[in-house]
Amino acid sequence: MTELLSANGVETFGDLRDGGEVAPLQVVISDVTARRLLLFPRDATLFGINPDELGVALALRMSASIPVVYEPVRLNHARDNTEHLLVDGGMLSNFPLWVFDRTADAETQVIGLRLVDDQPGDSLAERLPVSSLARTRLGQLIDYVENLARTMMEAHDRRYLDAGDIGRTIQIPTLGVGTTEFDLSPARIEELFLAGEAAVNRAIDGGQSSILPES
Repeated sequence: MTELLSANGVETFGDLRDGGEVAPLQVVISDVTARRLLLFPRDATLFGINPDELGVALALRMSASIPVVYEPVRLNHARDNTEHLLVDGGMLSNFPLWVFDRTADAETQVIGLRLVDDQPGDSLAERLPVSSLARTRLGQLIDYVENLARTMMEAHDRRYLDAGDIGRTIQIPTLGVGTTEFDLSPARIEELFLAGEAAVNRAIDGGQSSILPES
């Protein structure tokens, strides 16, 4: 991510502001050490870091740190060197429309794109991999903790939405693809893309007229 962003002239959040007061990218992160939700770059000040000097790739790496699947990011406070473990913000808020409500001006309408399970009535347990009985007790414990993390992440997508959020949310089906399925075929990726495109087109064509600005 660092290389890709640098190729486009972006290293820190300051590079994204382009003269504006607020960076257009807001990254949600869970601080396991302090048990709190963070919003970067704003909350970089809690670590003695200038928000404009915080690396974009670093913040994205924090937000992508699904517990057990990825190692958490360790960030030390700039002044007292206190270490904090930072993981995926989805552990605490996986559909943070509130972020943009707080930063958008009065004339800007916030629309959410939300990944949803195709069959929310099915038990998530049915989609979890079954641990091998031949595994050691330690191996079974690791399987259990990893599956627990995956369940928590996917369960967020089944949360009830407030009435105010439903009318401005486009529901995009996941086609049964799980949060941690990283070995998708090109054909499956294309299916997901087309599913998202179709969901947005349905909303624009009148399926969810409430998300569109008044003419």
